[in-house]
Amino acid sequence: MPARPNFTEVQLIDGNLRVKGNSNDDPLPIEIRVFLEQEDPATEGPAIAVGSVDKLTTAWQADLSSEGFSTGPALASGVEIRMEPFTAITWTQQVQIN
Repeated sequence: MPARPNFTEVQLIDGNLRVKGNSNDDPLPIEIRVFLEQEDPATEGPAIAVGSVDKLTTAWQADLSSEGFSTGPALASGVEIRMEPFTAITWTQQVQIN
């Protein structure tokens, strides 16, 4: 598993993609953006979903559109922004959509 922050789970739930992850809490980030990409055989290109984490905690989740996604492997990326000191952390991780 990559160093924190990281993705812990991706699920198809009620027509959405629920992406869960972890972050450090010293201090909590002010923004976490999540990007998910998976090949979409129907369009012969990637399905892409983008969104923000609603509640910033050490164990967070983001609900994204599941249009074009199915169970299986995907590529997840994140951007975590902190103010003190100002830092922007990016990470990419292979995930399994369940």
